[in-house]
Order: sequence, then structure tokens, then C-alpha cells
Amino acid sequence: MARTAGDTLDVFTMIDIFKYVIYGIAAAFFVYGILLMVEGFFTTGAIKDLYGDFKITTCGRCVSAWFIMLTYLFMLAWLGVT
Repeated sequence: MARTAGDTLDVFTMIDIFKYVIYGIAAAFFVYGILLMVEGFFTTGAIKDLYGDFKITTCGRCVSAWFIMLTYLFMLAWLGVT
């Protein structure tokens, strides 16, 4: 069975697809960085000035664990890109 020129992706189409994948990952990193900054603000002593006594809640621990797991997944995605 012979292949025609339209059967395969050309290099320029693959580069365009890869370019948009990198744009998507970069945008996700930007949003995630802002989320980490907000989460860091709420899990440090900075929040103590606003709300008085600083207590770690179960929800706070779950959110921190979730961000650690998500950071690991983003690291794996970035490793795949590079």
C-alpha cells in the first residue's frame, strides 16, 4: 500500500501543534503560580494579622497536599516538553 503526501503530518504542522501545547502549559503555569502565591499567603503567618489566631485546618492540609501533587504533575509535564 503506497502512501500519499496527505497521509502524514508535515514538519510545519507538527511544529505548530507543539507550539500551542507549549503555550497551553505556559499559561497553566502562570495561573498555577498565582494560585500557589495565594495559597502560600493563607498558609503562612501573613493571615494571622487579618484573622487573629493562626490555626491549621484539615481543609488547609488537604489544599496544600493537592498543590504538592499538582506541582509534581506539572513538573512531569514540563519534563515531557523539554
